[in-house]
Amino acid sequence: MDEIVRNYGYLGDKEDLDQHFYVTKGQWIAGYTVGIMLLDVHYPLLPGNVVNASTYSYPVRHAWVPGADQNRMHSGDESLLPELIKTARQLELEGCRAICGACGYFGHFQKKVAEALDIPVYLSSVIQASWIAAGLKSS
Repeated sequence: MDEIVRNYGYLGDKEDLDQHFYVTKGQWIAGYTVGIMLLDVHYPLLPGNVVNASTYSYPVRHAWVPGADQNRMHSGDESLLPELIKTARQLELEGCRAICGACGYFGHFQKKVAEALDIPVYLSSVIQASWIAAGLKSS
């Protein structure tokens, strides 16, 4: 089996100086830690919102998902899946080390998008519900 080589595109402390870095074919940019998939909607992109890069103290990469409007996202329209996977794979290729969604309704597609990628995928905060429930006393 071929080894998967990741190119995250940054150097840290002195112990990183002897690391080898690779250029992944098709990767045109690097240095982003998190890829954030965006809805195909228009609303104010204020600081503090997931869609505003100034919200973060580290580099993030935003990617618009064509056709992911509110109606299709809210209903979990399965015909969006190829475009969601294509967008997520592009973020992965660009060096993102994790993918998330800018709307809880991305959660409809969590399992299938996560299965299609080699990096962690957290498309909705709602996927934390089972983890939170595991820490609570049962009634």
